[in-house]
Amino acid sequence: MVRLFTTEYNFQFNIFGEALAQFHRNKNGLRVAVVDYDKVCNEFSSGTNDITAMRNFVKMFYDRAAGNIAEMPRYLLLFGDGTFENKNISTNLLPTYQSIETFNLIDTYVADDYFGLLDDNEGANVTNTTAEKVDVGIGRIPCNDATSTNCSR
Repeated sequence: MVRLFTTEYNFQFNIFGEALAQFHRNKNGLRVAVVDYDKVCNEFSSGTNDITAMRNFVKMFYDRAAGNIAEMPRYLLLFGDGTFENKNISTNLLPTYQSIETFNLIDTYVADDYFGLLDDNEGANVTNTTAEKVDVGIGRIPCNDATSTNCSR
């Protein structure tokens, strides 16, 4: 199962996201869902732009699978460039996980791994990489507009 996250701000993202989803349905036989990030935030964080809403959405399907590998989400594709701000000032952007060293220019980093830490005891201490393993493959298409989303090329 694949989850594709798109932003509601740009309807073109949904069109190309659905085209990519259909490709994987036909070519690989995957069950794919294209999901609006804003709707996930409405449901999992009371409408607040929050990276944990996205993680909890994927975790819900992970938990529902109850260990059945065939039902577990295997991939997560984020459709939209990353941003550090979470106040919806910028459009067409999906938030990223920011390390606790944000103000330290040498030790800071941005990662999408947080969205794949789906076990009950994971996600609180993302810097402890030896204890926490990513449970789904995560990718991001860093598109800003309709021309950079064209999947038919």
